[in-house]
Amino acid sequence: QEAYSLYHFSPSKTSSVAQKLYEGKDIGGLSTGLITYMRTDSVRLSDDFVSSCKDYIKKEYGEQYIGNTSFQSGGKNVQDAHEAIRPTDITLTPDKIKKYLSKDEYQLYSLIFDRALSSLMSSRRDELTTVILSGNDYCFQTSSSKTCFDGFYKVYGKYMDAEEKKVLPELRENEIFTVSEMNKNQHFTKPPLHYTEGKVVKLMQENGIGRPSTYAPTISTLLSHEYLENQKGSLIPTSQGELTVDKLVEFFPKYMSEKYTSDMENILDEIAAGNADGLSVLREFWDGFISLYNVAYSTMAKVAPVEVGRNCPNCGSPLVIRKSKYGDFVACSNYPKCKYVEKEEKKIEILEGKKCPHCGGDLVKRHSKKGSFYGCINYPKCNYMEGTDGKEILVSKKETVIPDDAPVCPKCGKGKLVEKTSRF
Repeated sequence: QEAYSLYHFSPSKTSSVAQKLYEGKDIGGLSTGLITYMRTDSVRLSDDFVSSCKDYIKKEYGEQYIGNTSFQSGGKNVQDAHEAIRPTDITLTPDKIKKYLSKDEYQLYSLIFDRALSSLMSSRRDELTTVILSGNDYCFQTSSSKTCFDGFYKVYGKYMDAEEKKVLPELRENEIFTVSEMNKNQHFTKPPLHYTEGKVVKLMQENGIGRPSTYAPTISTLLSHEYLENQKGSLIPTSQGELTVDKLVEFFPKYMSEKYTSDMENILDEIAAGNADGLSVLREFWDGFISLYNVAYSTMAKVAPVEVGRNCPNCGSPLVIRKSKYGDFVACSNYPKCKYVEKEEKKIEILEGKKCPHCGGDLVKRHSKKGSFYGCINYPKCNYMEGTDGKEILVSKKETVIPDDAPVCPKCGKGKLVEKTSRF
């Protein structure tokens, strides 16, 4: 949640970067794990770490910054087998190891380091002044605050939203003021904003749905199956997503409730603890689910695919838009009798003003894992290539050396067996 709010890291990116910090980075020639196990929602910290932090806080900031180091339980669904996410060594400050980390790794490590450290520091103390102005049966209230002691803000304040400090003039009780100006504004109720990925994680946590290890995969699945679209950070449901949810709520209301998912988490914990029988839980689920499934299978109306206004060249039936995991495509509505699929014409981008120096053919833009380049349109007869900067790309071919004593291929009896390498 914090990584999304501060750096706009998606949950999947945060998990990936944290995994690298956990597995270890090369710090001065030694592979060093920088954070503890991160797929946990525990708030417990080890006594050794707390003790080392106390010494660090006292040395760096002063004894008055040492706070309360006792922790309450994080909740009934918290898995406490691991500690809270923290740096493995409080002396490995972010600035000390910055040169060994990428930008993303440094940002996330700094956040974990500062959050763990500040949780063991004393509270911030503010002096709050509230003024009430009353007259003509109306009351107007204003307030201001002044920080007396910054406490954990000494470390974590840079991550917090900057507060606008209001400074009130010196006021005396029963002092009379003249109203110089009055503004009247009418506010209308606005629809709630679309959720961000960070907000979805927060909602899952609040409702006891899933575990820290499942937050990122859940969101990634919804995006990859195109039930949602990420538009400038907001998760927008697609027409397919809305249709799917509507039908699932209509025919499987019990299983679409967040309470059911939360209760299932508790049941799974009971099974893991040996207090519940897994087969009995599965049997109870199946008996309830299969009856609803049979009703849905027999009564759920099929959604007619959208026609594109053209007919199939093979059988004359209307062409319609169908969906697959690779995206939308146009196919015959008479499937499976007719399996015609309309091929999408690929647009060829030709490099203007230049021809292939080897054969005189056009140079067309191509793409590879390493980026874009221009290649001869007569490939594979002509394999000329050049980069987007106009420089020729030379491809070196490694000749295979065949030893004289190489064994003959047992399948064809003509070629010889040679040693080759692959990614396996």
